[in-house]
Amino acid sequence: MDFVEALPKVSGKIFILSADTDGKIKAWNFDKKDSLADYNAPSGWCTRLLYSTDGRKLFSCGTSQLGTSSLMEITEAKETIKKVYNGLTTQLGGVVQFQSSKNHFLAAGEDGLIKFWHVDNVNILSTTDAEGGLEAFPCLRFDKEDNLLAVSIREGFKVLANPTGLKSLR
Repeated sequence: MDFVEALPKVSGKIFILSADTDGKIKAWNFDKKDSLADYNAPSGWCTRLLYSTDGRKLFSCGTSQLGTSSLMEITEAKETIKKVYNGLTTQLGGVVQFQSSKNHFLAAGEDGLIKFWHVDNVNILSTTDAEGGLEAFPCLRFDKEDNLLAVSIREGFKVLANPTGLKSLR
């Protein structure tokens, strides 16, 4: 199992999604040991799953064994691709890391860049190299308020901030 994502509570029960490098996605009831659903990712492979912070959208992002990277919104019940976001490249040697924000943005680390999309638009909104030093596939995480974004670099991490985040850092 490569990745696990907790789903929002449904009827007081906790559900968990798991994704494996072979493209299998499973849904689990936290209280049971058998999976409730077992299906193939729409793209044939999957590395990471992530729910939007409001729990309404499910995203999949990964890099296949052939080096094809994709970021997509998938329809959980129908196991189909709803949207494919443009801007990821094809290359070998790493796993694309991504994160969603409560302000409806997606951020992915690839090619030594942080790439941003609005969840409602498949075209890239912006990119940054964070003044250099990023790993090829940097890990990244937004803070609770979406004012700060921590990204991994070769010797540690950097923090990117919007104007409100800058005030909190000072």
